[in-house]
Order: sequence, then C-alpha cells, then structure tokens
Amino acid sequence: MNNNDIKKVKSDTNGCEEKTAQLANTNEQLLSKVEELKKTEETLQQRTKELGILHEFSHQVSTSILIDKVVQMALKGILSLVSADLALLYLREGNKLLLQGLDSNDHKLSHKGDPVHRVGQCLCGLAVSEKQPIYSRDIHNDPRCTLEECKNAGLRSFIALPLRIRNDIIGVLGIASLTERDFETHTTFLASLANEIAIGCQNAVLYQQIHHKTTELEREIAERERTEKELRSALEKIEQLKEQLQADYTYLREEIKLEHNFDEIIGQSDELKYVLFKIEQVAPTDTTALILGETGTGKELVARAIHNTSTRNKRPLVKVDCAALPPNLIESELFGHEKGAFTGSQTKQVGRFELAHGSTIFLDEIGEIPLELQAKLLRFIQDGEFERLGSSRTIKGDVRIIAATNRDLEEEVRSGSFRQDLWYRLNIFPVTLPPLRQRTDDIPLLVNAFVKKFSKKIGKDIKKVPTETIETLQKYTWPGNVRELENVIERAVINTHGSTLNLADKLETPQEADFTTDRKSLKEVERDCIMKVLEETNWKIEGKNGAASILGLNPSTLRGRMRNLDIRRK
Repeated sequence: MNNNDIKKVKSDTNGCEEKTAQLANTNEQLLSKVEELKKTEETLQQRTKELGILHEFSHQVSTSILIDKVVQMALKGILSLVSADLALLYLREGNKLLLQGLDSNDHKLSHKGDPVHRVGQCLCGLAVSEKQPIYSRDIHNDPRCTLEECKNAGLRSFIALPLRIRNDIIGVLGIASLTERDFETHTTFLASLANEIAIGCQNAVLYQQIHHKTTELEREIAERERTEKELRSALEKIEQLKEQLQADYTYLREEIKLEHNFDEIIGQSDELKYVLFKIEQVAPTDTTALILGETGTGKELVARAIHNTSTRNKRPLVKVDCAALPPNLIESELFGHEKGAFTGSQTKQVGRFELAHGSTIFLDEIGEIPLELQAKLLRFIQDGEFERLGSSRTIKGDVRIIAATNRDLEEEVRSGSFRQDLWYRLNIFPVTLPPLRQRTDDIPLLVNAFVKKFSKKIGKDIKKVPTETIETLQKYTWPGNVRELENVIERAVINTHGSTLNLADKLETPQEADFTTDRKSLKEVERDCIMKVLEETNWKIEGKNGAASILGLNPSTLRGRMRNLDIRRK
C-alpha cells in the first residue's frame, strides 16, 4: 500500500470519527428534546388536570348552597392535587380571620385549638393586608410566622392565598406541608382555585343570608296571617258584642222609660216572707220559674228579684209582655226575623231570646201566647234552639226563663188553649204571690213608701198619714192589688194641700160591697188553703219547709184533715 492509499484511509477514518461525533451530539440533543417534551407533556397533563379540577370545582361551587360543603370540597381537592399535608380556610370578620374548615390527609396530625389570625399578622394576615400570596419554605426560620400553634403542629412549608371578590379580601386559603415544599410552582393554579373558593363562599354566605331573610319573612308572614286570623276572629267577636251591646242599650233605654211599682219589694208579712224564701231558693239555679198571682201583685218585681240575685245578674233582664204584643208579631218579637221575612220587614231584627243569651228572659202573661207558637217555645225550653223568621239557620241560646201569668193555666190546659207539655216545662218551680187583701199588715209600709215616692215626684212635703186612713185602706179588698193601692196613693198626694195625706177616693168596705157571688164555706176556704200550700211544697208534708210546718200543724193532723176534705194528689 502506497502512501497515498494510507493517507486516504486516514482521511476516511477521521471523517468517520467526525460523523460519529456529530451523530453522538445529535443523539444527545434528541435525548434532551425528548426529556423536554416529556417535561412539557407532564406539565400539560398537570395543567390539564388542574384545569379539569378547577372547572369541576367551579361547577360544584356554582351549584352548592352550603358553605361547609364548599369548604370541605375545596380543601380535599387541594390536598389531593398538590400533595400537601394540611389545608385551612379562614374567613374574614372585621380585623380577624376565623377558621372555617381544616382538612389533612394525615389523620394523626394534631392541630390543637383554632388559631385566630389578625389582618397584617403572621402569614395569613399578611396575605389579606397585602392582597397577594405569601409563601414560606420554612416557617420555623421565617420571622413573619408568629403563631406558635402552626410551629407546634410540625408544619414546615406554607403558602397563604387571599380570597378575593373584586377589590375585597373576604378570607385566606392556607396550604401547608410537613416537609420543605416548593408551593410557588402551583401559585397560579392555587390563586385561581382561591378565587373560585371565594366566589363559592360568597355565594354560600349570600344564600344563607337570603335563606335566613326568607325564613324570617316566611315566619313573619305566618305570624301576620296568624295575627290577622286572630284579629278577624276578635273583630267578629267584637262585632257580635257590639251588636249585643247595641241591642242591650236599645232595650235598656226602653226599660228606663218604664215606671216600676217599687224600688224594692216592701213588706214584712208572713205571706211575703214566704215568697222571699222561695226567691232565695230558686234564684241561684237556672231552673225555670213560674210566677202565679192576680193582676197587680208584683210578678215583674219578683222576676227582677230572682234575676238580680242569680248568677246571670251581670246582664240585663229582658222583659216581654206577651199580652201587649199582637198575635202576628209576637213570634218575630221573641225569635227575631230576617230582612224580607214578611211584608214590611226592611231590616234584620234580633229577637228577645237571642238578646237574652247568657241572661234571663221574663215572659209576662205567658198564657197569652198563641197555641201555634207554644210548640216553638217548648222546643227552645227543651233544646235551647230556634230559627229566626225567614231563616233556616238554627241558633243556640243560653237563656233562663221566668214566666208569669194571672190565668189558671191548668184550666187552660183542660180547655185545650194551652199545651200540657209546655205547662209541665214551665211549672217546675211555681211561686204564688198572695193578693194584697191577704197581707194587710204590709199596707202601712206600702203607703209610706208610695207617699215618699209621689211627694218627691210632685214636689210636696207630706209627713203624716192619719191612722183612720190606714185603717180604711186595710179594710178595702183591693181587687187591683198593689197597683191599685199605688194609684190611690198617687191621687191622694195630688189632692193633698197640707202636710197630712188626704185620701181622695171613697173606698167601699166589705160590708158595703156585695160579695154573694164570691162567698165560700169555711170548709172550702180551708181546703183551698191546704191545696195551695201542698202545691207550693210539691206535696211535701213533713220536715223543714213542709206543708205541715208552714200551716203550723202536726203532720198527722194535716193528713187527717186531708182525708176529711178529700184532698188527693192527682
């Protein structure tokens, strides 16, 4: 091989070495590019993962309405993403940062107490005051970290990110690690996540505020509805009471116009004392009372005495004079009528029974009620129910009934003009008033009372009533009873010119009058007296308030006289 060949081989060898070196250099560059591509791919994958988590978290935050759920969801997501050991979230309240949530993937990590950060202090406080992330690689050697609780927990690396809503910082997100970590590489992602957390927390707080306000409004609306319901109920009651008071006022105005025979029951006779005893017996009860007696004996006064000493005396006694009402209007007067119930009824009228609810009604001259209306009255006495004329609505009434009559209702029952069942319902507790001729001892008291009454009314000063005048008045039989005596005394006061009463009327004595048609034998009088007492005592013979005690007889003596007079209970 010549030199040229050797030179050529060397030249070729050098060229191969150069190419080999170039290839090696190219290979290194390719390997470097591959590594860069891998790192870029990993970064892209991490960024894609971050964006995916951020997007998912943003969606969940936008649909979550509970702040606790937002906080826990955010903290768990952060720990899994950046491989941190502890995640904390504080919300701002004035100058303080209050811990709202804490999460860790190391359940053995102890966190004693809830440290309270203040704005401008420690790492979290600085993140709020400076409005930017604050990072520390080693909090043990970082003078900015002033809370010993964080150091005692064994934490090392820490990053605090402000939760921003526009220009306001509402809190701070803190992420910590037990080892030295470089959290700055995740700052952009964590800052974006912090913004989403801020939005979620604000939405949750706003929702809670709205929910609280809504709850308060619902409670207020419910309270208003309840109050309105109570007010409507109270208004209805007020209207009812107003109607009742108006009716009472109208009725009392009419009653004030009336002139009663007495201001009180006057007398001291045994007959009157027995009547008062009967009043004391029946007044405290709600039993129906029937007052019997001749015209002018004071039946209305007895009815008022029963009512005034009863438990219903806070309401006025409602009086109905059945004899003074036309037969075609008595039903409307007693039970009321609706507008248009009959010709001429232009307005609704409340009846006397409805007016007397909770009180007492006095049915004077009960025997004058038409037979066809007695059934309706009987129904009310039995069931406490009635209907107004022209209405089908049943009305309940709580009314005590006191009836009075000068008729012989037993005879009316026998003749068919009075219902027997109504008679039984009325005759539960009869009170028979004695005529004035049977209580002549009361005449002087009555005369003095009437003289004072009419002297004051007429304007005279009568101080003396002659004994002869009293004797004359006591001898008279008084067919008109106390009412007739009152009229006689009023005329006498008018005709008197001095201070001594001058009797104007010439009264016939029993000797001057013709009583042949009224004469009865002693046996008949005795029989009538015993029958009367037996009926008043409901045929009770012995014991206190028995017929024998009232008549002053021995019970066996009374029974003997009953046999002789053929007195038997029917």
